[in-house]
Amino acid sequence: MKILVIGNGFDLAHYLPTSYNHFMGVMQAIENLPDGKDKIGFDDLFGELAKQEKLEQKEWYFFDRMKELYALEDMTIDCQVVEKTRVKLKKNSWYAYFKHHLSDIESWIDFETKIGEALSIFSLISELFQEYDVENIVMRQIKFSSNEKVFQKVFSNSKILDIFQLFKFIEVDTFSDYAQFGLDEGVISSISFNERYFRKYKKDYKFSFGDLLSELRTELECFIEIFNIYLTDFVGKFEPKNSLEAIGELPELDIIFSFNYTSTFRNFYQPDIYSDAIKIEFLHGKSEVNTKGLVLGIDDFTHELLREHKAYGFIKYHQKLVKETDYLFLKENNGVLAELGPRQYLGDSDGEIDIYIWGHSLDVSDRDYIEEIFSLNDSIESECLTRVVIYYHNDASRFSMLANLIHILGKDLVERWMKKGWLKFDVVPDIYKLNRQLI
Repeated sequence: MKILVIGNGFDLAHYLPTSYNHFMGVMQAIENLPDGKDKIGFDDLFGELAKQEKLEQKEWYFFDRMKELYALEDMTIDCQVVEKTRVKLKKNSWYAYFKHHLSDIESWIDFETKIGEALSIFSLISELFQEYDVENIVMRQIKFSSNEKVFQKVFSNSKILDIFQLFKFIEVDTFSDYAQFGLDEGVISSISFNERYFRKYKKDYKFSFGDLLSELRTELECFIEIFNIYLTDFVGKFEPKNSLEAIGELPELDIIFSFNYTSTFRNFYQPDIYSDAIKIEFLHGKSEVNTKGLVLGIDDFTHELLREHKAYGFIKYHQKLVKETDYLFLKENNGVLAELGPRQYLGDSDGEIDIYIWGHSLDVSDRDYIEEIFSLNDSIESECLTRVVIYYHNDASRFSMLANLIHILGKDLVERWMKKGWLKFDVVPDIYKLNRQLI
């Protein structure tokens, strides 16, 4: 059985702009578009990104090769879709937060980490409100006369204040000038909060962490909707100038497990190169018009208070169940199960499985999937029934992926697989060079 596991690097190998930086760059371009523009093309949205990559000499060929492979000259984006996206961006607190941290986020893994950081900070504040009986919350305002040092320590942190302001947890103009609140000396006289997250009890207001979490989850779903629009109405417009005819030395496949939301393999290689019968399982959902079925969140709770408040809407495995993605992996998939059956007879070659991993970082956020792959040879000593080939982009990516495997699986297991030849690394196929003659 031949299995292909693909991540975002598969799309990037096809010079599709699906990285986190690509997405955020286009969203900023949309924000900066002049009002009333009646025609929006490739350069309007991706022009600044292309210039920036050349200036930084960082993968400078990406956009050049993109323009060679795809018919982008006449590509136009629906102005109504662009305007709809711009309106959503202006209202979305998560987008404001991510834009504020552009320099801190380089990948979708970093993006997930930032979600966890914000949730942890809000959990900390909720703990403070629970731990200390702040009797001075009147009209949603804290006056620092009791528990002064505890709250001043938190609210004197500019990073925390930035988050509060970006998510409109405090009044928008409260911290327009930090100096006026004496932050340099660590002294704040008072703070006013957004009334949406406080419930009135007699004369006082009590903080409702549940209301805040509900709002944050709704905003995250809106952000996911924005991202889906980007994939369907922007990246979905990329059409190869000619049908791609080569994808490297991949054999005929039986099944594909995709961590991507896009249908790149299906659109480019089925049925011309690979059979239309090859099933593709979208583990994190598939981007389609008018769907919110994408999984985008954190791997697990970053603070115990989130678990207590059952904030599962931020957790990827909960989203998979609610959104009914193709979340079943190797040992639950009927096709793979049928192949695993003969493994009780070690000499039965029908039980052999070759797994090719292309474009997945092997990060700890997908630990469960990685552990499942490398558990398939647990009871095997003399014969190999599962072989894994991991494609890498460059030496740095190979170094990183191997380090991730050792971190998740332990050095003994990784060393065993490599010594027995069950695990190999290979350079990723160069889609541009393989198909250059078609341009």
